[in-house]
Amino acid sequence: MGKMILIAAIAQNGVIGNKGEIPWGRIPEDMKRFRALTMNHAVLMGRKTYESLKKPLDGRLNVVLTKDNYLIPNTREVIALNSLDNSIDACRSFRKDGDFYVIGGAEIYRQTIDRADRLR
Repeated sequence: MGKMILIAAIAQNGVIGNKGEIPWGRIPEDMKRFRALTMNHAVLMGRKTYESLKKPLDGRLNVVLTKDNYLIPNTREVIALNSLDNSIDACRSFRKDGDFYVIGGAEIYRQTIDRADRLR
C-alpha cells in the first residue's frame, strides 16, 4: 500500500496559510521543491486550497475533497469527491506505488494527520 505524505510549509508562528495565501509570499525555492516532490503524484486537497491555486497543478492528479463536489467538474487532471476514504483510494490508484501527497488546507490536514505515513 502506498504512503500518504503530508507536505506543508509552516511559518514560525505555526501558520500554514492565511485567506488562501502563503503568509510569507511565494519563495521560488519553496515552489520548486514542492513541484519536484509532488510531480507525477496525486495531490489531495480541500476545496478552498484548490480554489486558491487558480488552476489545477500540472503533471499531477488533483483530488479535491469537498462537500459540494458538483461545483468542481471532473476532468483528467481533477477529481472532486465528498468522501475522505474515496479520495484516498483515488489518490492511491494514480501511481503503481500508491504514494500521494496531502497539500492542505487545515481541515484536510486535521482529517488525515493520524493516517499519514510521513510528514514533509
